[in-house]
Amino acid sequence: MRLDSQRFSTTTPPSNRASTVKPVCSLAVRVTVLPSFLRVALLIAALIQSPELLLAATEDKLHQSYRAAAMPETESLILELRSHGLPAVVSGAGPSILVLCSDPAQRLVAAELIAARSGSPWQSLLLAVDFKGATVTVLRVENSA
Repeated sequence: MRLDSQRFSTTTPPSNRASTVKPVCSLAVRVTVLPSFLRVALLIAALIQSPELLLAATEDKLHQSYRAAAMPETESLILELRSHGLPAVVSGAGPSILVLCSDPAQRLVAAELIAARSGSPWQSLLLAVDFKGATVTVLRVENSA
């Protein structure tokens, strides 16, 4: 996807041309990029107050589809998890997968689906959310001069 900033239309004199230059927004950009930005807002709402929105909020049409060929096992597992209503996404650059479970039952379903893949290298790590977050501790250093 690319914005073609070389094309522009103008009906004004050349001195005012800069104010009329507009990038051409392709249909691909409107269909994939804009919904991805809207999903970020939906994800924030889902994480804060509406976990039932997590599946819709984690649908990624911008990044994951072009990586699928490079990570077919990751893509396959994500599709399987999502088909069971679990909000699964590629974590970082992959091949790790993050499943945002809103209750313990979902965590168990995800772990069981992963365990059912015989001969699979996948490992489930049932991690808790750290509600405290990062902390800074001030260390006092006495000046011994």
